[in-house]
Amino acid sequence: AIFINSPSEISSIVGSEFESNYSGNYGGAIYNDYGKLYLKDVTICGNTAECGGAIYGDDLDDVIVYIQDGTKIYENTVSVSGGGIYMYNGYLYFEDGEIRDNDAANGAGIYWNSDNACYLTGGKIMGNYASDKGGGVYVSSNGDVYLGGDVQITENWYGNLYLVGKAANISNANGQNGVPNKPLTEGAKIYISSANIEEEIKSIKRYLNK
Repeated sequence: AIFINSPSEISSIVGSEFESNYSGNYGGAIYNDYGKLYLKDVTICGNTAECGGAIYGDDLDDVIVYIQDGTKIYENTVSVSGGGIYMYNGYLYFEDGEIRDNDAANGAGIYWNSDNACYLTGGKIMGNYASDKGGGVYVSSNGDVYLGGDVQITENWYGNLYLVGKAANISNANGQNGVPNKPLTEGAKIYISSANIEEEIKSIKRYLNK
């Protein structure tokens, strides 16, 4: 539907709907190749791709996706990863809205593969289904994932948050270990796949304030 390659400009999309679009590879609705994308009160639903059913962010540091106020990303489907959002690089700010009921093999809500920062500080990531791992958020990079505010990551199939390898430093939105809020909600599950399992467990315990 939309291909963005505008590094010097901000692409603002407000009050729009993207429905039932198809891509044979990346970005069923939006492919952000190089630029800054701002979404407010946008609905992205029923789109299909290989990766990034709703949004695909490509491999440049200048790729930024900013999601706010009332945006809904739901019922998108991919054959591989990132049912809702796939970020190969760049930055993601999710401050409000819903990412729900998306399907993928891995990372049904968000697939994070960037060495930069991901800020999840509001909204809901819920009811997403991964047939393999990471129903809510799948983190496969060495980037930083900040959780805080009122974000809810809950009721996702095969893990609300899945960390792979040396993946991610997890902290609150102020960059401190040990999140004082309830970023994953009660009963959330964190899965870890790592050669450094002891260090990862220590990190997660710090994160959970245990």
